[in-house]
Amino acid sequence: MSLPLPQLQQGAEQLGTPIILWSWQETASGSGLYELVPGGGFSASLFANAQVSAAGDTEIVSDGAPRRVLGYTLEASGDAAMAAAGVLIITLGDFAHTIWLPADADTELSGVLWSTGFTSLGSLGQLYDDATPINLNLSAALTRGVINLNLQYQA
Repeated sequence: MSLPLPQLQQGAEQLGTPIILWSWQETASGSGLYELVPGGGFSASLFANAQVSAAGDTEIVSDGAPRRVLGYTLEASGDAAMAAAGVLIITLGDFAHTIWLPADADTELSGVLWSTGFTSLGSLGQLYDDATPINLNLSAALTRGVINLNLQYQA
């Protein structure tokens, strides 16, 4: 069976837990089609943690192997702030979150200012090929505090 990846993901999610015994492989034609094949596949879950405050892309995982992101948690520390109060856009792969952060001069808070909670990407997750690193992107630099990322993935 060879189908575009979105159709395979939709069909595989209906199969439930047995999907863990199979793996996705691009067809030999290189035409952007994938096929579900027995065996192979990904390892048990791995975890990566990062604290980010710089604007732009921060590389989280780049191990030269295909990876599947299963889920993540993003948090803004209680003291997170930017030079001017405004909206911060946080992007992880195809997923973006927006939060409002105060100016640096505002009162410092402790704890967690904002959290996504655990965000599951389903039984198939988001696939990355071996040449694409997993990056966390901030639209602006933080002058105080950090954005915490806890990432669950398979390699």
